[in-house]
Amino acid sequence: MELGIALPTSGHFVSREAIVRVAQEAERLGYKGLWTYERLLYPLAEVDYVGKGETGPLDRYYRIAFEPIETLSYVAAKTEHIKLGTSIINTPFHSPVVLARRFATLDQFSNGRAIAGLGQGWMEQEFITSNVTRKYRGRGSEEFIAAMRAAWGPDPIQFRGEFYTIPPSLIDPKPIQKGGIPIIMGDSPLLL
Repeated sequence: MELGIALPTSGHFVSREAIVRVAQEAERLGYKGLWTYERLLYPLAEVDYVGKGETGPLDRYYRIAFEPIETLSYVAAKTEHIKLGTSIINTPFHSPVVLARRFATLDQFSNGRAIAGLGQGWMEQEFITSNVTRKYRGRGSEEFIAAMRAAWGPDPIQFRGEFYTIPPSLIDPKPIQKGGIPIIMGDSPLLL
């Protein structure tokens, strides 16, 4: 069994120093991965916990949340071998080429340690802020992953789908990991 640990990228103890201290100690103790997540905003209105049938305020823990890939890139410079993953980044709020390039850059800077944890989003306020509808969930997320994998593939790239199109292009950098960066899917309102 491989164990990972969440970086303190939000909550009462969020700080650059705490993130580095936890990352370095986790690596020293033999943990296999460091994880962080995306939260676009802290809504002032109550949120609808999709699938739970309840509404309420988002926990104050999420009031501040550091950006995941930028945080992991910083941590990559402070560690040597521990994997660096997102748990999760919501695909509807991003462009697949831009996110593919950001993950590839992390993979380059970390010497092949990136893991792309992706989800479909759940909080209505984040969909509104991103100016996208929930129609990108499901098939849109599957196509998003296909477009990311295309961007990580050999040049020239070309991709055409229902939701995303990449005209014939050269897209770099490429990930160090053969076959591209591992992708895991998660999508629970409790996986924050």
